[in-house]
Parts: sequence; C-alpha cells; structure tokens
Amino acid sequence: MEMNDTLEPSNPKYLEEKHPFGVIPVLTDDDFQIYESRAICRYLESKYKGSGAELIPTDIKALGLFEQAASIEAFNFDPYASGIIFERVFTLADLFHLPYGSLLVANGEGHFFESRPYVKAWWNRITLRPSWIAVKDLE
Repeated sequence: MEMNDTLEPSNPKYLEEKHPFGVIPVLTDDDFQIYESRAICRYLESKYKGSGAELIPTDIKALGLFEQAASIEAFNFDPYASGIIFERVFTLADLFHLPYGSLLVANGEGHFFESRPYVKAWWNRITLRPSWIAVKDLE
C-alpha cells in the first residue's frame, strides 16, 4: 500500500467520486477502495494482523467488550463512560478516542481527562505511544 496525500478536500467533485458523502477519509489499496474511518481501521487491522500490536481481540469475551467500547466511543463518547472503556489491553477502541480527545485538549477541555485519575492515566498512556506521536501533527 502506498500513502498518497494528494487528495484535495477542497475539490468536491473528486471527493464525490471517492466517497458517496463527498468527505474524507477514503483509502484506496490497489484495486480496492473503502471509506469511513472505522471501516478503514478494521480493514487495515485485519489486513496486517500479526505484523504489530493486535488491536482487535480474538477472545470472544474480549471482542464483545471491545465492540462495546467502540460503540460507546462512536455514539456516546462522554467522560462518564470512560470507566467502562478503560482497559489494560490497548485496542482499536483506544485509537478511536485519539482524534476527538486531542481536539478536546487542544480547545481547552483537557479537564475531562485531568479531573479523573484513571482516565488521565489511560489518556497519558495512549497519547505517549510512539505511533501517535509520529502522526498527531500531520495534516
């Protein structure tokens, strides 16, 4: 897979050809195209399974808890739900929180993390991961 950062969000016609809602993200992998960030993440995790950290659990109970956490993030992200989401195992559900969590912090709302010791510890762990540090400032 090649990374191509030439997609121009300001070109609505191009985006409409790639995504039915005319937005990003879109991933083209050889002759396969997929859109929507969670679908892309799951696709990439499955495609490269075994070549790094396992981000989607294989144990049925752990998978159920992962799906629960991913659903909470997708539909009800709320600091009060963080206790349910907190896990000792790093998964894709943790990654889903990074973009909006970072926006909260950047816009002066870091108290959502700071005021809850366990959430703060979890947030510090995931934001200090080398992979996040490497991409967090990319545009």
